[in-house]
Amino acid sequence: MVVKLPSPRGEGGGHAPPGEGSLLPTSPFQHENLECFIIVANRWRCPLTSPAAQFTEGRKDNFDIYLPTWLARHNKTIFGSLFLAGELVVLEFWLKG
Repeated sequence: MVVKLPSPRGEGGGHAPPGEGSLLPTSPFQHENLECFIIVANRWRCPLTSPAAQFTEGRKDNFDIYLPTWLARHNKTIFGSLFLAGELVVLEFWLKG
């Protein structure tokens, strides 16, 4: 079953009409791709890590994020694998039509 959610811009799934393109992400997948690009462009560091470092002396793996240390240490691997698995599921459904 496919559920079509209303778009903030009317019908069409939230994409800008032709000629009214936007640089802002219009889907969750575009948002994730933009986020991945930003992380890669910052040498695999969140761009907010450096500003957060100004407010504390601690440098544990979780000093800038509210996660347990073991999860903060491996968050790119864990959440990246989950994201890739989700992308593969979407691709499978898309290919099946």
